[in-house]
Amino acid sequence: MFLIMLLFIQSFIKAYEVNSGKNNIFYDCNDNSKHDQFDLTIPKFCNIKESNLWHMDVKKVYQYHINNHSCTSSLEILIISKNFTMLLTSNLNKVENILLMDYIETNNYNIPSCIPKDKKYFHFNYNIFVDVEKNFEWKNINVSTERLIEKSFTEIINLYHRNELNKNFLLLGIESFLLVKSQTMKDIFNKNYYTTESPRKFIKFFKKVFGTDSETKNELDFSNTVNTFKEVTNVALSNKLAGNKESYYKAMEKIKSRINELGEMYYKEACNTRNEKIKRFNDKGTSDEKVRQFLGREGIKAQEFEPNRKYIISQCKEVIPKMIYEQRNIKNICYKLKPVIVGRSLLMFADKKNYLHHFSESRICHSLIDYDYVMETFDDIKMGFIESCFNNIFRGINSTFKGLSMGWISHYFFRYQNYVILCLVLTIVSTLFYFYILLKKWKVIDVLEKFFESIGAILKGIWIIITELGKIFSVIFDAINKLQNKKIKKKNNINNVEDIEMAASV
Repeated sequence: MFLIMLLFIQSFIKAYEVNSGKNNIFYDCNDNSKHDQFDLTIPKFCNIKESNLWHMDVKKVYQYHINNHSCTSSLEILIISKNFTMLLTSNLNKVENILLMDYIETNNYNIPSCIPKDKKYFHFNYNIFVDVEKNFEWKNINVSTERLIEKSFTEIINLYHRNELNKNFLLLGIESFLLVKSQTMKDIFNKNYYTTESPRKFIKFFKKVFGTDSETKNELDFSNTVNTFKEVTNVALSNKLAGNKESYYKAMEKIKSRINELGEMYYKEACNTRNEKIKRFNDKGTSDEKVRQFLGREGIKAQEFEPNRKYIISQCKEVIPKMIYEQRNIKNICYKLKPVIVGRSLLMFADKKNYLHHFSESRICHSLIDYDYVMETFDDIKMGFIESCFNNIFRGINSTFKGLSMGWISHYFFRYQNYVILCLVLTIVSTLFYFYILLKKWKVIDVLEKFFESIGAILKGIWIIITELGKIFSVIFDAINKLQNKKIKKKNNINNVEDIEMAASV
């Protein structure tokens, strides 16, 4: 009856283990070279009270991937100042819709080969490269317009067609267009600082309007810029403004003011978020834990190059296991981490946050298994010598060869450890015997015997010499001691005579 109940319990546990893996996602970070990688430099605290002069732009943002030395690009909205660039539609950080980026000093020869060479690209965090116009001047808009129009918007639109505008007016129209659309994608911040609309919706709309493929650029429908310009400035956008400088400069100042207000609002929110994240980052924790919290992402692994400053981030592979051993044991072998079966019957071990490893401390179970017992086994019950040796060996192999799969190897080592030990002993003995026969055949043993006999004779001679020297030194030391004793007795006799004479005189 007891055996039947035990079999029923085991079959129930097995069924639970098989089903429990269907909706769980685990992360395999053991082979970083196959997954996407990027640099991360933890920024410094920013000054929330710092004032910046902002302008808006649309750029092809390039991200460099370390693992395969390639680049990907996407069309993004930027708010730019001399000291910072804000990326409004980033999908690199799952928490923030506004990514505050610092300029990173990079020599031209260090820029990846997949980045275009026809412009000056600035390097930002996350291995982002963008050709932003840092020194945009609203006061000298003719020069700034020339640079922005020729170096930026020509990538995505045709500027000259039936509704051609003066370049200055075109830039103001585009700035007003970006201003209005960026405000609709994010509502005025509430106390929780959450967005009300996904920025990606605007990007899709923007791509339809502007076109994103440089080979098949669409013409910009100026009615879009005319409408948004009118909405922002209450002035009609046309080349007639060239003859009315007062209206032109009023319109320019209004757009400039609105963009600066938006930029300052976004900057304060992004700066405040950054400072809070840096404070939490400086708390205790492993590199992986700190970086995951900083980026607001799971499924990544951090390799530290400069303490609390520079990292290479690797994207982990998402895995849905075929089987999860919730009781942390397989056929009477207990594991400190949770065993899971992935892929083609590959045995790996999951920690509390579902990150997979090729090694887990293991030992033989000694009773009916439950989770509490397994943890008690590892926390309170001392391991045997053989178990400790095996765990140390496999831990060392895992540290040296991180991508080596050895889950089942370690399992069978523990499961059949008596046979393994017997095989090891027999292997060692037979190997030694083989070498003995081999050395005997080559007469190396005879040579070694003569060598050690010679060494023994030399050592014996040295020992005899040391013994004789010891006897000689013993005689010398005895003579010295006797001489010293005579001197002491003589001195004592003299002192006694003097004492008697003094007593007699008294």
